[in-house]
Amino acid sequence: MKKFLLRSLLITATMFFAFGATSCSDDDEIQNGGNGDNTDPSKITLADILKAEPGQHEVEGVTVVATNEQGLIVTEGEASMYVFVGEAHNLVAGDVVTLSGETSLYNNLLQFGKGTVVTKTGTGKVKNPTPTAMEAADLADYAKAPSYKYASFKGMVMVAGQYINMQIDGTNYLVSIDYMGEEFKTKYNMHDVELSGWLYGSFKSFIYVLPVEVKDLGEHKDEVPAGAIYFSNFDKSPATQDYQHGNRKEWPWLTDFDGWVNHKGSGVEKVTYDSKNMYARTNQSSNGELSYYDGSGMNNIFFSTAPNYFIIKDIAVNTQNLKLTFGAQRYAQGASNEFLKSDFVVRVSQDGETWSQSLKYDFDKEDGFGQWRVATLNFSIPAGVKNLCIKFEAKMSSVNRIDDVLLIEGEGGQMAEFGAQEIVEKSTIAEVIAAPVDNIYKIEGQIIGTHDKGFLVKDETGVILVFKKKHGQKVGSTITVEGVTTEYAGMKQFGETSTITLIGEGTYTQPQPEVLDGKKMEEYAKNPTIKYIQYEGLMTSFQDEIYQLHNNVAVDGTDIIGAIMFPAKELNIKDYDNKKIRVTGYALGMSTSADKKQQLNTMVISIEAL
Repeated sequence: MKKFLLRSLLITATMFFAFGATSCSDDDEIQNGGNGDNTDPSKITLADILKAEPGQHEVEGVTVVATNEQGLIVTEGEASMYVFVGEAHNLVAGDVVTLSGETSLYNNLLQFGKGTVVTKTGTGKVKNPTPTAMEAADLADYAKAPSYKYASFKGMVMVAGQYINMQIDGTNYLVSIDYMGEEFKTKYNMHDVELSGWLYGSFKSFIYVLPVEVKDLGEHKDEVPAGAIYFSNFDKSPATQDYQHGNRKEWPWLTDFDGWVNHKGSGVEKVTYDSKNMYARTNQSSNGELSYYDGSGMNNIFFSTAPNYFIIKDIAVNTQNLKLTFGAQRYAQGASNEFLKSDFVVRVSQDGETWSQSLKYDFDKEDGFGQWRVATLNFSIPAGVKNLCIKFEAKMSSVNRIDDVLLIEGEGGQMAEFGAQEIVEKSTIAEVIAAPVDNIYKIEGQIIGTHDKGFLVKDETGVILVFKKKHGQKVGSTITVEGVTTEYAGMKQFGETSTITLIGEGTYTQPQPEVLDGKKMEEYAKNPTIKYIQYEGLMTSFQDEIYQLHNNVAVDGTDIIGAIMFPAKELNIKDYDNKKIRVTGYALGMSTSADKKQQLNTMVISIEAL
C-alpha cells in the first residue's frame, strides 16, 4: 500500500515556505543581473554572503527564481539563497532585486530573515537547472547535509490546515511545502505528484522545498487488500496537533475528529466504533525507517492513559474461520520498548458486551524495540455468529499504537469463547523465573527491599523484582503480584502493569551482606543473582540526554561500576555526590552503561559517607 505521513505540529514554528516560479528554454537570458556572470568583482556577491558569518549584509543584482506567499529563492551565478520576507509580496520569478537585511542559520542553512528589505531593480527570465532526481535514500542523505539544491521527486501531497507536506515512499522524512495558497491546496491535496523545486534546508525529519513545477499524477487511491471483510488504514484526512485539551493544544481524541474513519471491505456497511482515551496521531508513523513493513503512514491510533480501548463494532461475517492482521508499535522515550503481547490485548465479541478470552497473536518479524511490525491472529468463532466486534486494549499508558487493520477469511485457529473466564493460577517465584517471559503469572511473597521504581518479593523458593513506579509498598508487607514478566540485566522481573494486592503488613530483618571488593565484583559479573551485598567507592552523578539521573560508584580494583538504581528519596542521594561512600543493598544483575561500561545494578537499602 502507498506510504505516507504527516509531521507533528510541535515544530511548526520552523516552517516559512511556499510556491511559485517559472522556467524557460535554453535560449532565454537574464536581463539586468541575476543568473548571468556579469557581476562587478568589487561588489559583495551572494557567494560571499554564504561564506560569511551571519549578520547584516547587502547584495545587489540577484535574481528571483522561485517564490511563495512569504518568501523567495534568489540566485547569482552558482549561488542560491532563501529569503523569508515574512509577509505578502508582489515579486515573481525573473525579478532582479537588491537585498539588505540580517542573515542567520535557519533549518541548517544560511538565509535572509524577516525584515529584509527587498528592492526590485529590474526584470529578466529564469532558466532553472536540470533537477536532480531524488528518492528516499537521497532525501535521507540530504537531511544530514542540506544545501541549496534544485531537485525533483514523486510523492503524495497532504494538507492539514495551513500546513502542506509531501510523503516520499520509503522514508520518514517529510518534504515540507508551506504558504502555498488555497488554489494549490485544493488542486493537489491527497494527490500523487511529481514535483521539481528548490530544496533549502532540513530540520529533524523535515526537508523544505519551494516548488517550481508540479505534475499532477492523479488522486491518491488506497489499495484495498483482496478478500477484505474489514480494512482501514485510518487515513481519510491527516490529524493535526491543534485541538484544545484544557490549556494546551493536543492531538484529537477519536471522538473529536473523523479523519481516521475510512473503513472498506465486504462487511463494513454497519460498522461503528467505540473508544476510551484514544487519539488519532501522525507522529511515529508506520512507514519508512520506523517500520518493518510497508505501512500506510499518516494517521495511526494511539492508546493513551490506561484503562483504554478501541473497538470496531458490527462487522458482518459469514465464515467461522478468520484472520486478523494489524500494524503494531510499542514506543516510549527512555524505555526498552520491548513489545509485550500480554500487555496489549485483542478480544472479539458478537454483541460488543460479552468478550472472548485474550486471543494470541504473533509478529512477522523479531522485535525491533520500537519498530512497527505486522501482527497476525488466526482464530475461529462459534457457528451461527454473523456479527463481530474487535477490541484492542493497552494495559500500559501511552506506549502502544496500531495501524492498517485487516480482517479476512482464514484457516481458523484458536476458538473465541465469548464470556470465557481467565484465571491465573499461583506459581512459586522459582517457577516464574524458570518460565518464559511475556506471560501472565501470579505469586505471593514478602517485600524485602524497595527503591523508587520497584521492590523485591521473596518466597521460600526465590526472589524477584517488581518494576512499578509509584508503588507505595513497604518492606515487610506480604502481597500477591499478578502480571507480565520481562527480563532486564539478565534477571526476570514483573512489569509496570502488574496488579498488587496487600495481604498483611510486617517486618523483615536484612541478612548479613556479602562484601564485594573489585575482584569479587568481577566474579559476581560472571554469575549474577539477586543477593544482599556491600561495596565502597567514590560516587559521582550526572544527567543523560533525557534528564535521567545516574549515580555511579567507582570501586577500587575493577572497571565495573556500582550503579545505584532509582534511590528512594529518603536516602538523600545528592548529599553523597563526589564523596566516598559505603553502599549496602541488593545486587540486581549486570547491565551496560551509556559509555559501554559494565555496571552492577544496586537497590540501595542504606548508604553512608566514609
